[in-house]
Order: sequence, then structure tokens, then C-alpha cells
Amino acid sequence: MRAIDRMLRPFQNGPLAIALAAVWIFLVLYTNSLPADRLPDLRSVWYKPPHADKVVHFTFYGVMAALLFNAIAPSLKRPGWHIAFRRALVIGLLVPMVLGVGDELHQLRVPGRAADVWDVAANWLGAFTAVTLASRKWRPTRHQGTQSSP
Repeated sequence: MRAIDRMLRPFQNGPLAIALAAVWIFLVLYTNSLPADRLPDLRSVWYKPPHADKVVHFTFYGVMAALLFNAIAPSLKRPGWHIAFRRALVIGLLVPMVLGVGDELHQLRVPGRAADVWDVAANWLGAFTAVTLASRKWRPTRHQGTQSSP
């Protein structure tokens, strides 16, 4: 597990993490702005259960929220970590929510696409789940942030 943590460290804070989150947001918004006839028909590949698009929304916006949260998650060794931690929680939830609602409204104008309140719900649930899971890693203990490092 420590090897994976070392590998992912550059993606957890700073410019590279922010760039990765921005690229993901661009890809999600670009994909969601494609007309229906330019999207792949997945029914020919495998059985497509009803409401499978909700799983896609959950995943897209969950990854977005996790990337945003990790990009701005605080270093728990700095004073004021609790303010940065709360900021990461709010941004990790708010940005995907605003983009999800805006994306659904935008889809009203995209040929062959439609806005759906349940898509917004799947977006928010994905973001909430991802931020909840990501915050568990960063949640400080009582003593972190209050001790000075040697």
C-alpha cells in the first residue's frame, strides 16, 4: 500500500493534481455535449440494463469530485489544516454539483439528448460518495495539525 501511496503522491496536491482534475472536467463536459448520434451504441457490445447511464453519471462525477478533493486536500502538518480540509470538502461537492446541473441544462440544446433530474441525482451521489471516501484518507486525528514537526 505504501508503494501505491508513493506513486500517487504527485497527483494528491499541487499543480499536477489540479491539471489532472481540469483535464477530467473537460473530458466529462466534452463527452456530455456530444449529440446522441455521435455516442457509441453500447447495446451492440453488451446488455445495457435500464438506467445504465446513471452508473456512468455516478462514475464520471465521482471521479471528478475525488480528483478535485485530492488536488486541494490539505497537508495535515500545516497550521490551519481544518480550514483547508473544509474547503476541499466544499469544492469537491460544489463544483461537480454546479457543473452537473449546468451540463443537464446544456443537454436541452444538444440534438438527441435530454436533461434528466435523475442524472443530476446520480452526479451528486457519485460526488458525495467519492468525497466521503477521499476524506477518510485525509481526515486528521485529534493530535495531527496541533503538534509541531521536529
